[in-house]
Amino acid sequence: MNPDLDLRLQSVMKSLSDVILPALPADERLAREQTQLVLGHLDIIARQWKHALNLELKNLALACELAGDLANMNLDSALGDDLIAALAVAAEIDRSDYDAVSQTHRALKLVIDRLLAPRHGDECLSREMLDAVLRYNERRARRERIWHGPAGLDPDASRLPPIATLFEP
Repeated sequence: MNPDLDLRLQSVMKSLSDVILPALPADERLAREQTQLVLGHLDIIARQWKHALNLELKNLALACELAGDLANMNLDSALGDDLIAALAVAAEIDRSDYDAVSQTHRALKLVIDRLLAPRHGDECLSREMLDAVLRYNERRARRERIWHGPAGLDPDASRLPPIATLFEP
């Protein structure tokens, strides 16, 4: 029998909590703390892994919307061309391949960041650019809070819906 990912994660977490952590001497505070940290991360991974591809697809789609909005602003630069090229790559990737989706999302975000970065200095973003960035972040913020809720850092994490609600129609 081959254990599935859920069973593997549960087994690793049980080994850490029931065998390794109790075996660590009480005065090994750092080792105990790090083991607890690993357990926390494994718990988050156990909650998120089934949804990771869907999240990356939604992240890519939102980044493509922002990139499209920016590209429609007739940017006169090589970065505008890079943005259009990155959008073309995003349109053609295999959306069933997590790594391809994730890498394409990161590459597109890098182009967007490079495009917006020079405007963080003395130049202000145009109203049109600022509106596009704010729309993007408004669509993204609640999703990010829900996704990272299991980390326990959000003061209202207990009031956030489960991760699966991010992918309901």
